[in-house]
Amino acid sequence: MRTLFWLCTCLSMLHSAHALSQQVNYYDTLLIGGIKQVIAVNGNPKGPVLLFLHGGPGESRIPQMEKVTGLLREQFCVVNWDQRETGLTLRLNASPVPPSLPLIADDAYSLVEQLKKKFNQDRIYLLGESWGCLVGFKVAAAHPASVAALMVACPVTDQERSERFALDSVIRWAKAGNHQQALAEVSAIKVPFSRPDDLYYSRKWMNLLSGRPFPDKDTTYIKGFLREWNKTWMKPWNDATAEPLAKSITKLEVPVYFFLGGKDLQTNAEMSKAYFEQLKAPKKKLYWFKDDGHLLMYVSPQEVEKKIITEVLPEVKAYWR
Repeated sequence: MRTLFWLCTCLSMLHSAHALSQQVNYYDTLLIGGIKQVIAVNGNPKGPVLLFLHGGPGESRIPQMEKVTGLLREQFCVVNWDQRETGLTLRLNASPVPPSLPLIADDAYSLVEQLKKKFNQDRIYLLGESWGCLVGFKVAAAHPASVAALMVACPVTDQERSERFALDSVIRWAKAGNHQQALAEVSAIKVPFSRPDDLYYSRKWMNLLSGRPFPDKDTTYIKGFLREWNKTWMKPWNDATAEPLAKSITKLEVPVYFFLGGKDLQTNAEMSKAYFEQLKAPKKKLYWFKDDGHLLMYVSPQEVEKKIITEVLPEVKAYWR
């Protein structure tokens, strides 16, 4: 029995090593929307292609792609993409026009079509995070023939109402505990946000309530980052979130899967759940991670990836068969 166990273990290790050795791992630069845009390609070149749509907006996931999409690479050819005005794409070239959700959704569709040709695929899997979910919804709704399935983690679905609810929650908590600093910092905030400091103080106290407070040492960096972010992204963010998805997208023609963090106040999980329940789709399923917040794909990525590999992928393959 020991010999058999040792042999099975060795075969398993050899299989894993062989699978890893067969994976692709490279960067590419494509012409998308009239500018050069960067993708990172990792994983199984013979598997279905999965395009990861990062959040922010303007927050590259390429630096964390091993953590966020590492498990998916055994089954999928994973493409991480830096959208315009983000990360490696921004280093190559600035967008000649201000970014917007419609523009980035058009970029995403152009990328999807290029990936279909490059990898000889009929359809591409989309996995969006936060803002990236808005991009994914736009593409899936407008171009269902090119999408195998839409997967969304902590999606933006009713953001202005979510922001107001979060601020009201902070104010109630602050009044109950007589937290005068919190009251002073959030009481004057208006939604939609117009100043980077409003966004900072909203997230500061929201994260504290969710159990993931900003470290004091990061205050200066975060404030500086948001001031720079504000110059490019505040208007497109406010424009993109002015209308809830329940009004703009009521039906999808592809399978859709929601991954929600039960403690997510930033993109309120209960509001996303309500949208999921009314959204019409040929197949849909919701996964609820009760102890996670908005950073679900960063804090518990493997749990999400396992669900995609063991449940979503087989179901979607069977649906399109």
